[in-house]
Amino acid sequence: MLNLEKTWQIKVRQQHEVKMFVNEGFFSDKLAIYVDGKLRFEKQVGYFSLKGQRNFFVNSDDWTIEWKWKLSWKRAYPKYVTLKLHDRVLAEYTDDMREEAKQAANETAEANKEPVPRWAWIFMGACGLIPVVSLGGAIPALIGFLGASIVRKISLDSSRSVSTNVAYCAGTTLLTWVGFGFTMIILGNLFAPFLI
Repeated sequence: MLNLEKTWQIKVRQQHEVKMFVNEGFFSDKLAIYVDGKLRFEKQVGYFSLKGQRNFFVNSDDWTIEWKWKLSWKRAYPKYVTLKLHDRVLAEYTDDMREEAKQAANETAEANKEPVPRWAWIFMGACGLIPVVSLGGAIPALIGFLGASIVRKISLDSSRSVSTNVAYCAGTTLLTWVGFGFTMIILGNLFAPFLI
């Protein structure tokens, strides 16, 4: 999901700063237009409102916003958003700009991506041993995966000291193994009558 932001400087009697925001969501996207810092238009755009047009006033001028979302096999995304005053196009956003924003967001995410600290692999490996020790199965694999995922997330939190993160990871690993043990005891007792 991508959050898009575009800013234009538009002169209509006076200079206006126009900002467009598109917050891409799971079921629908939120389209918002701000003119000089004031929200002038907001719309949830989803599968039932892929195309539309609305008017709003800026001072005494009647502006028109037109939007069209493109439907792909995965989801809908903005094809264009156009701001007009009568027949004059004031600003336009196209899906080419979305691709540029998407590429910039990917480059930023790659640049900010932190590697998992080496010490965290010990705890993630200990959680990953759960399905091996249990000789497989969906439940042990799920427990091991959840434990390793939580350890990874804790290890990447830079707001705490390394020693605190190590302690939290050790505790999470211990709790993962205790949870695995209790789950096996409960499942063993639950299915024991059927094994006789």
